[in-house]
Amino acid sequence: MPVSTLKLGLWGASISLICSLIIFFLNIQFSSLWWTVAFIRLLLTVLFIILAVRSAKIYRAEHEGKISFSEAFGTSMSVFIIIVIVNIGFNLLQYNILDKEYGNKLKEATIERLEEQLDNPFLDDDLKESLIAAFDQISIEYKVRDAFRTLGFRVLIFTLVSMIIAATINKDLGFNTNT
Repeated sequence: MPVSTLKLGLWGASISLICSLIIFFLNIQFSSLWWTVAFIRLLLTVLFIILAVRSAKIYRAEHEGKISFSEAFGTSMSVFIIIVIVNIGFNLLQYNILDKEYGNKLKEATIERLEEQLDNPFLDDDLKESLIAAFDQISIEYKVRDAFRTLGFRVLIFTLVSMIIAATINKDLGFNTNT
């Protein structure tokens, strides 16, 4: 793995980790500002894509302007893998060591938001109660098996994004350098 790819992956992971720590310690996800967490996550995803593209372009520049589809894919995917592994590690640490009640707090905050959203005179009260009761039965925890599920899902998504990046970088050249 090229050093530039490793650096960009660690940059993305560090920025994501800092944002996650700020969100965690300020308890933003439990307040009425929960939407800021969603916005921050969206911005982080855009940043990750920019870092992956940058990694492929640096690799191409280091190899005299030549890069194959597989090299562009591997370079961008490596950035994503580094970020995902660090994020999963932090999630395991957050749910199981830093705050063992984090999942329950998150569920309570979500139920409160759900109750606010269901506060509609046209909805049947029995339906409201059954929806809230059904959500209350869900266990929100993050164990190793959940980490593997998260890893699989994120790898799938980032594989698709990396393929798009690789195709775009390869098309940028104006000729096919697949090897």
